[in-house]
Amino acid sequence: MIFHVKKVLFLVLFLVCLGAVVLALLSHEDLYGMLRALRDADYRFVLLALFTYVFSTVLWSIRWQISLLAVGCTARLRDLYLVIYGSIFINNITPMMRAGGDPFGRMYLLRKIRGVPYSSSLATIMGEHALGTPVFFSFLALGLLMYFKAPLLLMTSVLVGIWVITVIMMLFFLRFFGRKKAIKWIGRAATRVLKLLRRSGSKTEVVKGIESFYKGAYKIIRRWKSALLIIALSAVLWIFDLIRLFLIFKALGCSAPLSMLLLASTFPTIAGLIPLLPGGLGLVDATFISIFRLFFPLNIAIAATVIERAISFVFSTFAGAGALSYLGIRLWSKKIKETCHS
Repeated sequence: MIFHVKKVLFLVLFLVCLGAVVLALLSHEDLYGMLRALRDADYRFVLLALFTYVFSTVLWSIRWQISLLAVGCTARLRDLYLVIYGSIFINNITPMMRAGGDPFGRMYLLRKIRGVPYSSSLATIMGEHALGTPVFFSFLALGLLMYFKAPLLLMTSVLVGIWVITVIMMLFFLRFFGRKKAIKWIGRAATRVLKLLRRSGSKTEVVKGIESFYKGAYKIIRRWKSALLIIALSAVLWIFDLIRLFLIFKALGCSAPLSMLLLASTFPTIAGLIPLLPGGLGLVDATFISIFRLFFPLNIAIAATVIERAISFVFSTFAGAGALSYLGIRLWSKKIKETCHS
C-alpha cells in the first residue's frame, strides 16, 4: 500500500513540475501565437499526415506477417492490423511508449485470436526489432551528423560502419551459435538460472519455450530474403515517420529540414522507453518540443507537437480501443486453432 502511495505521489509531483516548466516556457512566448498557428494550419496536410500514420500500420502488419511466415506461422493481414492497433492501445496506457505493450500486447492478442505460441510470436517481434536496429541508428547518426554539418566522407563512413557491424554480428550469430549448439547451451543456462532462483515448476517446459524462441529467431535471421524484406520495410516505416512530420510542418506553413526530421523520428523513441508515464506522456512531448525548438520558434514547436501527438497518441488510442473491443467480441464468438507448423 505504501509503495502505491509513493508511486502516486511521484506521478503527481512529476506532473506538477512538468506543468510548471510548460507554463514557464509559455510565459516567455506568445501563447496566442501558438493558438493562432493551430488555427491557421492547413488541415489538408494534417489529414495527409494522419493517412500516412494509418498506412504505416499496414506496412507494419506486412512486416510482421513476413516474420511470422519465416517461423512457420500464418495469420491474415487484417488480423495482424487489428492486433497491432490493439497493442498500440496497450502501449498508450502503460508506462512505456514503445515497449510497454510491445512485445507483450502483441504476443497475448495474437495467441488469443490465432493460436500462435508465445515463443514464436516473441521471436518474430524480437527479430523485427533486431533487424530494424541498424536502420534506427542510421537515421539517428545521419540526423546528428547533418545537424553538426559533418563532412560527407564522415557521414558515409559512419553509415557504412553501422551496416558492416550489423552484417558481422549476424554472421557471428549464424556461425558460432548454430541451432543445435545454441539450443543445448540455452537449455543448460535456463536450467542453471532456475536452480539459482529456486523456482519450482516444470523446468522442461521453460527450457522448451526458450529453445522454441531461439529456433524462431534463428530462422528469421538465417532466411536472408525474409531478413532483407524486414530490414527494407523497417526503413520504409521510418521514412513514413519523416513524411508525417514533414506534412505536419507543411500544415503550419514551414519547411522542415531533413536533419530535424531525422532527429525528431528517433530521439522521442528513446525517450519513450523510459518508464515514467503511459504513452511516454511528458517526456516524449518535451523531446519533440526541444528538437523542434532548435529549428523553429517555440509557438511553432509546440503547435507541431500538439498535432503530432494528436495523431500518434490520441487517434491511435481511440483506434486501438476500437480494435481491442472488436477483437474481444471475436474471442467470445469463435474458437481459435493454432496456425503454426514446424
